[in-house]
Amino acid sequence: MPAVTPLLNEIIRFHGVFTLLWHNENFTPYALPQGVQIFRDLTRYCSRAGTAFLTASEAVAHASIS
Repeated sequence: MPAVTPLLNEIIRFHGVFTLLWHNENFTPYALPQGVQIFRDLTRYCSRAGTAFLTASEAVAHASIS
């Protein structure tokens, strides 16, 4: 988490877009032993910062309105 926190803070500060592509194999201990915890930490951090979690089509629709 410490490696991406500055990046996330900059994205939040400038109201940018952060895309998290998380493959299913990252939830297994064979591919990424800490995968589930990393995913939880990232999503919890973003959620507490008040960010939106959108699908690609929702993001496009939101951008078209704004």
